[in-house]
Amino acid sequence: MSELVIKELNPSLKDDFLYFFDHIAFADNPDWSDCYCSLYHFPNKGKAESRGEASGFVEQGKIHGFLAYDKGKPVGWCNATNRNNYPTLHWLMAPAPTNGNEPAQSSAST
Repeated sequence: MSELVIKELNPSLKDDFLYFFDHIAFADNPDWSDCYCSLYHFPNKGKAESRGEASGFVEQGKIHGFLAYDKGKPVGWCNATNRNNYPTLHWLMAPAPTNGNEPAQSSAST
């Protein structure tokens, strides 16, 4: 087994992020293939629209997390977005602290 390399998501890794969700993340469960780890960022509107919106969010720095690479190919994702950036999750949780320096209180990973 080769050593995994972890990279923080940034706009230059957008294509790797999309590749991971297009081909790897839900290869065993195509019903979830429109997720793009964006469920709590915006309502799911189908694969094409979710992909486009997630792509824009990566470009704007609104999705934060880490991609894992094996032999140069993305093989894993850990979402590390601050819970204040999950507008559709707010109804499930108590209000987050507001000073912006608190660590993420919730995470999702694939």
